[in-house]
Amino acid sequence: MKTSVGVWDSLFGKKVELELKNDKGNTVKRKISEKLYNQLLMEDKIEEIVNAVIFNTMNGLLSEVIYKIDEEISMESYKKFKNIDTGKIYIIEYYEEGELSSMILTKEKFEETLSEMQ
Repeated sequence: MKTSVGVWDSLFGKKVELELKNDKGNTVKRKISEKLYNQLLMEDKIEEIVNAVIFNTMNGLLSEVIYKIDEEISMESYKKFKNIDTGKIYIIEYYEEGELSSMILTKEKFEETLSEMQ
């Protein structure tokens, strides 16, 4: 079924920018109306994701992974800790009583913590 939000909204409605993969695997940016974006989310045709920068204190590795919002991170946590410039979140992984735990930090606190550990 085709998703439609109306001509007026597509022409004059508030726009959001999406990053998508084309058939060659390259990232392309597209703008769609906010109303269409919300409708696609409700219909589970798209998912909100976030790039997470993770530092693991046990092995000292720094990595970047993709988290699904409302699956691997709550929308509330994402909004609270996301970097305003990049939209990324920053996570420190550590072991506590033999269990892997993680803590979401602001970018500034993340960088401060990394510099203290070096």
